[in-house]
Amino acid sequence: NRFETLKISLEKLADQSVPPDSYEVLVIDDGSTDSTTELVESLIPAMPYRLRYLQHENRGPGYSQNRGIKEAESNIVHIIPNDVWATKELLEQHLSIHDDYPEENIAVLGKVLQSPELPSTVIHKYWDPFRYDTLDGENELDGIYFFACNISAKKNFLLRNGMFKEPLGAAHEDIELGYRLGQKGLRIIY
Repeated sequence: NRFETLKISLEKLADQSVPPDSYEVLVIDDGSTDSTTELVESLIPAMPYRLRYLQHENRGPGYSQNRGIKEAESNIVHIIPNDVWATKELLEQHLSIHDDYPEENIAVLGKVLQSPELPSTVIHKYWDPFRYDTLDGENELDGIYFFACNISAKKNFLLRNGMFKEPLGAAHEDIELGYRLGQKGLRIIY
């Protein structure tokens, strides 16, 4: 239900420093009732990358993220919500680190900053749930930093070792998954 924000997100993903035929974008629509369907369907032929649209009734973030992982054609999956706007080098940076760390248990977490184009809210001013500022200088992180706002991982590792829990209304399902994956050898490069 944020088709205007999603439009900007998809446009920013079209302006990546890697060739557009080297990645696909899946929009997993978790029961939107606004103009999301019309927007994405209008953008499918216009985007330089392969854009796929999968829609289902509201089932929550865990179900939606799992569906995207299962449907992805690549073994490297990158999870971002519709309100995280990619920098031009986002995919290049993630892929480069995966090239340096080809092991299946490696995930890559990228920093997320609020865009100055978005209005600052009280919650953003006083609450930073991810505390990226505390990670400066770190290279490798524990599984609890499996933040589903700018993370990439190997699809096969996820399928074999754990996926998101799917209860509707769940919170912190990404951190919980990271904790479980950490028990299976997950390493997060930041």
